[in-house]
Amino acid sequence: MKMEVLQRLFAAVIGGYLFSNIIAILVSYLLPANRSEAVMVGVLLSFIIYTATIIWAFSARTVKIAWCWLLLPALISTIFIFLFLPENLL
Repeated sequence: MKMEVLQRLFAAVIGGYLFSNIIAILVSYLLPANRSEAVMVGVLLSFIIYTATIIWAFSARTVKIAWCWLLLPALISTIFIFLFLPENLL
C-alpha cells in the first residue's frame, strides 16, 4: 500500500511536471501571438494542467493507468512540438 502511494506521488510530481511543461512549450509554438505573450499563456496554462494531473494521478484506479494517461499525451505532444518547431530553432 505504501509503495502504491509512493508511485502515485512520483507520477503526480514528476510526470505532471514534465507533462505540463511539454504542453506549455506546445502552446507557446501554436499561439499566433507575440513570442512573449504566447510563452506567458503557456506557462499560466501549465499551472492548471499541473494541478489537474496531480489530482488525477491520485484519483486514477491504478498506478499503471495513471502512468499511461500521463505518458501517452506527453509523447503525442512531444511529436507535435517537433512538427511545429520553428525552423530557426534547429
